[in-house]
Amino acid sequence: MDTSMQSILEILQENVNWWEQAAITCEHTAANLSPGDKEGWQLMGAVYRERAEKHARLIEQMRQANMGRATSSVS
Repeated sequence: MDTSMQSILEILQENVNWWEQAAITCEHTAANLSPGDKEGWQLMGAVYRERAEKHARLIEQMRQANMGRATSSVS
């Protein structure tokens, strides 16, 4: 894997970590709120978790594509 691709994957992984932490923070905040106030925080947590999952899938797709290129160049 070339250096530029590795750098991109590292940034995306940092984003995954950030989105996951944001989701956890929202979920913890929601747990301490009254039922009428917690829904917004739960929704934000769900959105952040979805973002983390999308970034994780993108990382996996990029790795697989890069591995496919490496395999085809060896053949």
